Amino acid sequence: MPKCSIQKRKSSQKEWTRSAIECYELGCQCEACFLYHTYFKNTPHKCKMYETVKRLIRKAGIPLVYEKKIRQKKNNFKERYCKT
Repeated sequence: MPKCSIQKRKSSQKEWTRSAIECYELGCQCEACFLYHTYFKNTPHKCKMYETVKRLIRKAGIPLVYEKKIRQKKNNFKERYCKT
């Protein structure tokens, strides 16, 4: 029975959450993370957000916020230097 709930939980992560985006922005460095210091620092439990971020990158790609920024930079570059 627990096996099914674990599998369901893994497959249900298809969208970026705010905390996952924050972890991605920090480069998955737990020392700089508010959630890590609040919930995991002085406990025997480990934060698993890094694994979640890796899974989300594989399934959904990088967060849309970053895709838009990358496209804007490419367009700005083309506008500045590739005028025909």
